Amino acid sequence: MENLNESLGINEDNSGKMQSNGFADYFSFRTLISLAVIQIVYVLGTLAITISSIVSISKGSQGRYGGDGLILSGFLLLIFGNLFWRLMCEAWILLFRMSTSLSNIEKEIRK
Repeated sequence: MENLNESLGINEDNSGKMQSNGFADYFSFRTLISLAVIQIVYVLGTLAITISSIVSISKGSQGRYGGDGLILSGFLLLIFGNLFWRLMCEAWILLFRMSTSLSNIEKEIRK
């Protein structure tokens, strides 16, 4: 059993209590990978918003009728779309950091 505990990253302290880290934390959802995923999704979303706004601006500049609306919507999407996307991703990261802080507080109380 000791080899299994070592491979999972579970250690016993002097009091006999189990302390975990590594894969055990990962599989018990104590370690969150969501922050890295959110950062990747943020970059991909920013690229998508920026590309679609550039497409809208270029289509509007080529159009004979009603091109002004596409140009305006492209600029608004570029500015406010990216701003809104940033705020949404920051809110998600804030929730996960709050969870991490609460977990750290809980660990300190249990010591």
